Amino acid sequence: MILTVIFGLYSGFRPISPQGIIANLFFQGTGVLAISMAALLIGLAVHRPPSPFDFVRTHPFIRHKSRRLVQAIPILIAVSVFLPAFSAMKSQVGTLYPYDWDPFFIELDVAIHGTDPWRMLQPFIGYPFITFLIAMAYQIWILLLYIMMPLLCIWMRSRTLASQVLTSYFLCWFVIGGLFANLFASVGPCFVEPFFGDRHFVPLMEYLNAANAQYPLMFLDVQASLIEWQQKGESELGRGISAMPSMHVSVALLFFLATRKLSQAAGWFFGAFFLIILIGSVHTGYHYAVDGYASIILTLAIWFGVGWFVRRRIGRTKYAANRGR
Repeated sequence: MILTVIFGLYSGFRPISPQGIIANLFFQGTGVLAISMAALLIGLAVHRPPSPFDFVRTHPFIRHKSRRLVQAIPILIAVSVFLPAFSAMKSQVGTLYPYDWDPFFIELDVAIHGTDPWRMLQPFIGYPFITFLIAMAYQIWILLLYIMMPLLCIWMRSRTLASQVLTSYFLCWFVIGGLFANLFASVGPCFVEPFFGDRHFVPLMEYLNAANAQYPLMFLDVQASLIEWQQKGESELGRGISAMPSMHVSVALLFFLATRKLSQAAGWFFGAFFLIILIGSVHTGYHYAVDGYASIILTLAIWFGVGWFVRRRIGRTKYAANRGR
C-alpha cells in the first residue's frame, strides 16, 4: 500500500476522498457480514440446536471464525484504502508514458493465433445470451473484488497461506496493475477506434452492440463512460483506462490459487470462473489475449515467489524460536 501511495504521489493523482474509503469499507463490511450470517443460518438449520444462542456461544468452529472475523477488520480497512489509491493511480496511466503499445499487441495477437483471438472465439461464444452471461461474470468479479480477501483470511486454515494470499494480492495490483500498466500503456480493443481512429475491432463492437439490443450488456455503458471521461480529460477515481496487463485475469487467477487450498469444490468453481474471465476479457473488447497471458505469467511468478519467501521466513522464525529454548 505504501508503494502504491508513493507511486500515486509521483504520478500526481488527486488526494483520495475519505468518502470513497468509507463507502468501500461499508460495502465490504456489509458483504462480509451478510455472507457470515448466511453461513451461520445454514449451520443452525443443519444442526437445529435447542438454543441458537448457546450454540453460537459454545460451538468451537463458530467461536474460531468469530475471532478470525474480528482479526479481519484491519484487512477490511487496508483493502478499503488500497482500492481507491490504486484507482487514482490507474487514472494516470497514459500520462507518464503515452498509449503507444496497441498496434504492437494487435500484431502480436495475430502472430500468436493466426488471426484476432476474438474471431477464434466467436463461433463458440458469439451468441447474445452467452455474451450476456459473460457480462454477468464481469459484474460478479467486481463484487468479489471487494469481499474475497477478508473472506479468504477468515476461512484460511493456515496463517502462512493467508500471508501469501494477502501479499500476492497487493503486489499484483502494484506490479501488474501499476508498474507494467504504465510501462506498456495501451487502451485495448474497444477503445482503439474512438481514440486513434483504428477500425480494426469495429466488427467486434458491432456484434456487442447488436447483442446488447437483445440482452443488456452493462460493460458497454461503462466503456462509453470511460470514453467520455477520457475525451474530456477527467481523471477522477475509477476513470482510468489500461489494457496490458489484465487485472481482471490476475485477480481471478489469484482467487483460484487461493480457494483451491480451501476445498476441491471451491477450486473447481473459481477455476471455471478464471477461465470465463480470461475468455471474457477478449470477448468484451476490453483486452488483447496477450494481456491475459502476461497477467497469468506475472501473477504465477508473484504467487510462487511470495509463497517461497513466506515459508522461508516462517521457517527461520521457528528455527530461531527452537534455538532459544
